[in-house]
Amino acid sequence: MYDTSKMNRVKGVKKHGSEGSISLYYQGLMVSTLPLTKKKTFDYYRKIGEDSIIRHFKEGYNLKKQIAISRTFCEVFTYRRASGQKVAKNDHIMMCQALFVLLKTKVIDNDDPNFGYLVMPNCRHKRKRSK
Repeated sequence: MYDTSKMNRVKGVKKHGSEGSISLYYQGLMVSTLPLTKKKTFDYYRKIGEDSIIRHFKEGYNLKKQIAISRTFCEVFTYRRASGQKVAKNDHIMMCQALFVLLKTKVIDNDDPNFGYLVMPNCRHKRKRSK
């Protein structure tokens, strides 16, 4: 569906924090990676999406409109990433927010291999001491 040949040349695709990273997938592509730290945990990113739903209800957007906006943003973001266009740092956070809105409303399922997120904690190997 997308020509991903330009996607590998995009700078800043992989970001790792002190606690690992969370990768976001949409339409079979890894579109964003966000760092996990002691302050920005998985729950922090998930709460961004949940708070978005509540905030938009207060602003007068019904659930159907919120889903349509989130889906459109995810599609545009994925197109931009696949075509090699620049994406602002805030857009990665907004992609996370839109993806978690779609997950919370069960429009997409995290068990689907083409959509969702993958949490990757840092792997620290223990060194064996030689005697």
